[in-house]
Amino acid sequence: MIGRSPFVFNSPLPFPDSGMLLRGSVNLRDTKPTASTHERLIRAVCVINTYSDCNVSRKFIWSQSHTNMKYLIPLLAFLLIGCDGEKSNEPTNPNLEYKIEGDTVTITHCVYGASGELIIPSVIEGNPVTSIGYNAFSKRYSLKSITIPDCVTNIGEKAFYNCTSLTSITIGNGVTSIGDWAFAYCTSLTRIKIPDSVTSIGEDAFSGTSLTRITIPDGVTSIGWGAFSDCTNLTRITIPDGVTSIGQSAFWSCPSLKSITIGNGVTSIGDGAFSNCTSLTSVTFLGNAPKISNDAFEQSSPTIYRKADAKGWGDTFAGRPVKLITEKP
Repeated sequence: MIGRSPFVFNSPLPFPDSGMLLRGSVNLRDTKPTASTHERLIRAVCVINTYSDCNVSRKFIWSQSHTNMKYLIPLLAFLLIGCDGEKSNEPTNPNLEYKIEGDTVTITHCVYGASGELIIPSVIEGNPVTSIGYNAFSKRYSLKSITIPDCVTNIGEKAFYNCTSLTSITIGNGVTSIGDWAFAYCTSLTRIKIPDSVTSIGEDAFSGTSLTRITIPDGVTSIGWGAFSDCTNLTRITIPDGVTSIGQSAFWSCPSLKSITIGNGVTSIGDGAFSNCTSLTSVTFLGNAPKISNDAFEQSSPTIYRKADAKGWGDTFAGRPVKLITEKP
């Protein structure tokens, strides 16, 4: 409510029978009508949008139906149109900083004191928010929930790195790229839905999180170096047919990981991709044998299972025994 908080006017505003133009800061509750009018002045009920300059809501009430409407026109015009003669913009969270390039917006910074739930706006100053920038939310230890709108296409490097209280992330359906270290060491994060729009997952993107299970969308073509390394609670994962490469140390040191299914599109697996996965007992391949380093399963002891008609397989694979899927217990 207005209370004792003033409006700020960028241009003079006439007021009833006062013989003066109001300029600067005006507190409507404290403004009195002149004795000659014998009319009650408007009492407005408004919610001021503190997130962007001079924006106000369009809800207002006046006290008597016989209030002379000619006195209300300037004030109502200000409330409805805004300070600069333009329609008000969508509210912007005061915790956020951003930059506009062309007709798109990148979120560049969030204040360190931000806490609880934070919803990233879809539009700022009339332009769509398309990117979360480098380090924008890194080490915001009190954030617990983040919602990313559908218009965002890119989550930048270290965007949410080390947000240790973060338990919930909603990623919009427009995101195509998750950058290096984007959610690394968000240690309270136990689950996340990666939308089908994502095509690449960067290096260490989810390393050090508490994810228990992850579904990688069909559109993803590459899993970066260390993308899910040190996920100590991860128990199983399915890699879809669209993925062609699994990066070095992609699942390094996931001690709770028990089984992996790898789609038929994978052609290369990097050094130590599944090393130090001490509970890993089963890795099922749905396609031909990919290129792989000898230490891919170092300090891990899985049995490799393959299709009968797949090519390139021998009795062992990167030092691990190979069996047919039909032999799986």
